[in-house]
Amino acid sequence: MRVRISYGVEFEDVPFETSQLCKKSTDKLTKCLCKLDKCIEELVESGDDLEALELISSKIEEVLSGLSKVEANLVDAQSIVKGLVNYHRGEHHVSTGRPTVDTAGSDTAQKEES
Repeated sequence: MRVRISYGVEFEDVPFETSQLCKKSTDKLTKCLCKLDKCIEELVESGDDLEALELISSKIEEVLSGLSKVEANLVDAQSIVKGLVNYHRGEHHVSTGRPTVDTAGSDTAQKEES
């Protein structure tokens, strides 16, 4: 399960923090590529061995899972960079805190009255 964590950093630190997010992505991608290379070797060596093929299949599934994590990190990084671009283009009205939440307890899914 993926959860979103929000925290603040100084404006001048945003590029560094974003680069760290990208670095995590390159590290994960490198691990995925190594696993995939191993799978390729094992496929060639396995022939028709069912057990080996099942193991290779699960390893490929791990690679796919890792790639989806890389994609999620890169989507976050792209969003941050787009925000920086918008800021530098003059869109300085960026929210400075968490969005306002209606604590009045309004229920949008109202029951029909009989």
